[in-house]
Amino acid sequence: MTEKVFLNSLANDSIDIIQKLLDILSQGEIDYCVIGGLAVNAYVDPVVSLDLDIVVAAGELERLKKNCSINF
Repeated sequence: MTEKVFLNSLANDSIDIIQKLLDILSQGEIDYCVIGGLAVNAYVDPVVSLDLDIVVAAGELERLKKNCSINF
């Protein structure tokens, strides 16, 4: 079971939360970067990580709020 499959199973497979977040960032042309375990996997032997750490540029927060239905 991949990390993404595990995370989706926690949401009862009703939503692909990671893809939804990435779609919001992409569609809103919001600058971000992936940090943490998943970012490390791009450079070394993969490690299991059950979370996704994302940093959004401070100047992008208002635009993110407008593109996201989640209340901050």
